[in-house]
Amino acid sequence: MRAPSHPLPRLILAIAIAGVSGAALAQTANLALYGRINLDVEYVRSLTTDRDDSWRPRVSSNSSRFGLRGGWGTIRFGNMKTPYDTVNGVFGNTPTFTSTILDSESVWGNGSSLSSGGMPYRAANSIRYDFPGRYIEGLNWGVQYSLAETDASNGTFSFGGTWTSGPWQLGGVYQYNNGARAATLDDWGYSLAGAYDFGVFRIAGVWEQLGYDTPTGSLKRDFWGVSATVDIGPGQLYLWYGHASDGKGSAATGERVGGLAKGGDTRAQHYEISYTYPLSKRTSAYAGYVKIDNDGNASYNFATNAIGNLAIGGKPEGFLAGLCHNF
Repeated sequence: MRAPSHPLPRLILAIAIAGVSGAALAQTANLALYGRINLDVEYVRSLTTDRDDSWRPRVSSNSSRFGLRGGWGTIRFGNMKTPYDTVNGVFGNTPTFTSTILDSESVWGNGSSLSSGGMPYRAANSIRYDFPGRYIEGLNWGVQYSLAETDASNGTFSFGGTWTSGPWQLGGVYQYNNGARAATLDDWGYSLAGAYDFGVFRIAGVWEQLGYDTPTGSLKRDFWGVSATVDIGPGQLYLWYGHASDGKGSAATGERVGGLAKGGDTRAQHYEISYTYPLSKRTSAYAGYVKIDNDGNASYNFATNAIGNLAIGGKPEGFLAGLCHNF
């Protein structure tokens, strides 16, 4: 695999690989295979004036994965989400495993598709190492480098993680895409999140800024959101509200990257409510509702199982019911 072209990513990645190699040799027996299978049925529609607005069923099996981990941490190769997604676990819909159309990164992060400017995307040709929290109590962070497939100099560097201490949890991440979305166009993003657990309920907040190169100049956007997770009976109720600001920067009005566009009337609001009920220690049932309320010139879509051909100003929404089994 080719080394990163940027000195800082190369140095951090080299340290990570060296640490993994030494620890893995010393703790070969301390190794586990893990994974998850997730299956659900969704009913979705998009409230627009130029297409069929009827409810339609779909089957989803996203967020199924495998990996290797031990006391030395976790190492993975291949196609996987970048560490940018780590912050999603601080404020996102963890009772439903931050997957399906209830994935709270549909507006935060600008979705999960690289071609549409999504930051927490599934990066191809990646090497990733996640450090275990035992080195610094409560600290878990990861570093990942992905080589794009169109040019030897293209790639994505992502670095971030979380820190948990008592009822507090904090998260932060930075990501730089070097010509990964399109040749000569670079993207960057960073996000900070925090949560406090009161026992029967947990509140969280997040802030983010994204920046993109476009053919007509720079395009930027701010985002903030709040969530609450409440214990009700044996299960958990999750509530979420996110707000994306108008697109700004030197790009021409109407310039677009994913759901984000430059100019006025490009904001969006993201709503979610769900309830998760544990059937056993490893199996859960869940149901929920989600809506993305785009302004007239915005076009944010579901990060997972996006609605095809969503019109500008469309307002995707959906109901969901599903099961998840961990092993």
